[in-house]
Amino acid sequence: MSGIAAHIAFDSLRSADQAIAALAGGIEHRGVHQPHIEKNGPAALIQASSAGCARPFVDTEAGQTLVFDGYIANQRQLQRDLSSGGCDAQLVLAAYQKWGAKCPQHLDGEFAFVIWDAKRMQCLAARDHHGLRPLFYHFADGCLTLASELGAILRSLPKRPALNRGFLAEIAAAEHYSRAETVY
Repeated sequence: MSGIAAHIAFDSLRSADQAIAALAGGIEHRGVHQPHIEKNGPAALIQASSAGCARPFVDTEAGQTLVFDGYIANQRQLQRDLSSGGCDAQLVLAAYQKWGAKCPQHLDGEFAFVIWDAKRMQCLAARDHHGLRPLFYHFADGCLTLASELGAILRSLPKRPALNRGFLAEIAAAEHYSRAETVY
């Protein structure tokens, strides 16, 4: 089991250290060692893992950083298509470098990942087509926060958002109509 998280402050050149520490603390139980944090400009990507590529994967030449949770089932096909090898995280980053934001269409398996592209100042976050690996996000005040666990995001926010009682009532009544709302 592993966990990933990211904090990207689009309106600043520095990430908020307090939010990053809270995110790392929120996923540390998912790894054997302390979570690894990779900072790149306004982004901090965090990986807590017990196996495989246990640190954020960084391509310094391309200015790209990736955190990955899960596995890729079509590894051999990707290795042929990309003329690349390595762990699943390396294949995902190679897929991004070839297909850009369309790379998830070429991936089979159970996964969630976040790629920070510092040269383009862009983030790509995706999860498998069936939603088997969780990836939660929160965007407010120019900051994007992502994590494998909702609790990690809630820990990182300066103020916990209020519960959306109307949405909770829909769930309790088994009358779920809202598509753009969440529990918070």
